[in-house]
Amino acid sequence: MKDGRISVDPQKSVDEQVQDIVEKLRSIIALKSENLKLEIIIPAQYASQSYAVLKSVGSLTSEQWQNNGSLKAILEIPAAARPNVIDRLGSITKGSATVEVMK
Repeated sequence: MKDGRISVDPQKSVDEQVQDIVEKLRSIIALKSENLKLEIIIPAQYASQSYAVLKSVGSLTSEQWQNNGSLKAILEIPAAARPNVIDRLGSITKGSATVEVMK
């Protein structure tokens, strides 16, 4: 952490700081991070609540609001974040969201 001149700010959330810290560490040690694209379909009754989660956990590559009010989105996230994203969406949608890894 000294070599990379990295400091952790206790006032900021982990999610806000992690990208910057990883980039600084990458220049010191060889880090490889893989990104995944997830195709996510969220039923209409949970779409608005889930949308905020999607925006906060990754990069929305595509979003399509269906005629029935459901949301179909393509989300790009680090591979390690996949279980967390699925758990958060599952708790909001009570298991009714569909998440598939795209190739």
